Amino acid sequence: MTNEDRTAAMLMRRSIEQARRLGVEARTIKPAQVVVAEWVRLKCRYGCSGYGSDLLCPPHTPTPRETRRVLDEYRCGLLLRLEVAAGADVWEESRRLTDVALSLERSLFLSGAYKALAFTAGGFCRQCESCERGIGCRYPDRARPPMTACGIDVFSTAANSGWSTKVVADRDASCHLFALILVD
Repeated sequence: MTNEDRTAAMLMRRSIEQARRLGVEARTIKPAQVVVAEWVRLKCRYGCSGYGSDLLCPPHTPTPRETRRVLDEYRCGLLLRLEVAAGADVWEESRRLTDVALSLERSLFLSGAYKALAFTAGGFCRQCESCERGIGCRYPDRARPPMTACGIDVFSTAANSGWSTKVVADRDASCHLFALILVD
């Protein structure tokens, strides 16, 4: 194992511990284990009332092909999982997971992993009432695209990391939210 590999492993262990302290589970994942598919983005286009409504949703986000190319530029990643209790406010929990992902991304960056890049749980930016087209994002330091908006199949990716997922049919049931941080 090279010094570079040992440093990367130490950063990942430290990030997993930091995530745990913040109430989020984290696992390492290889970029090759992250599943990207065209159909995921079609689900945004033909299944989400928010399609095109903000700068963090398609068509403003990277295509699945672009996402795969970016993933291939990284050596490892952290998959984050947050359990949302039955009846909890999913919007607020998604914002909390985004905050954790951004905190970990920043810590990794400041530790020398300058390529660290987070993808969020999905569609829950809510920093503003609405995006102001033509002006750009008013919070670019917090803006990260949702995994699904970039074509990442969250169910298959979670399974590849050893976590099982299920479709939740009841809005008041417990569920899991996922975020991803790429690290080189």
